[in-house]
Amino acid sequence: MTRRAPVLASTSETTQERRKTRAAQATQKTVRPLKSPPPDMKPSSSRKKTDHPRQKPPMPSWTRFPPFLPFDVKPPKRGTIVEGKGATPVYVLGWRFSTMDVVSGPAGGDCSGLHDDFVLRWADNLRANFTRHYIHWPAVLQSIGVDDDDDFYYVAGTNYDDPETITSRDFRHAKAALPPRQPWSTVNVDDVFGWYRTSKM
Repeated sequence: MTRRAPVLASTSETTQERRKTRAAQATQKTVRPLKSPPPDMKPSSSRKKTDHPRQKPPMPSWTRFPPFLPFDVKPPKRGTIVEGKGATPVYVLGWRFSTMDVVSGPAGGDCSGLHDDFVLRWADNLRANFTRHYIHWPAVLQSIGVDDDDDFYYVAGTNYDDPETITSRDFRHAKAALPPRQPWSTVNVDDVFGWYRTSKM
């Protein structure tokens, strides 16, 4: 009886070759072509620049009016529409002093105290020299237009009333009630009297 030769060696070799083939296949990396990114994910450099440059916001309409007018150059009545400018802001008629010009009164040197003293002096002048024509709006204001303005404004009237109806005799009681100035002050009250623009509409 003829015996067959053992095939273990060949079988072992075949098994090893299969393992090597599988290992090689497992370690091979499949390179896939990259897909193009969707339109909304493309780099910004590839986008068309269609955005318009940012525009500065328009300036407030009250800045289109002059900050100061002499008494004889009267502004329109408050709220009057002026072509190319808009609605007329509030103007106050009065005198402008720096904080170093005026002497403090009995009520103190801040705006509130100066206001109280001014109104009391104005009322005393009116009682002593009563006239039918006078302005009913005495006041002391501060920083009426811009943030860095800390001057005091002694107000005799505003353009809430028609400025064309206001005459020099209407504010004489207020002028007589102005506070005394410091010895070093060189302010001429007639030079600083006029219409001052505010930021109020």
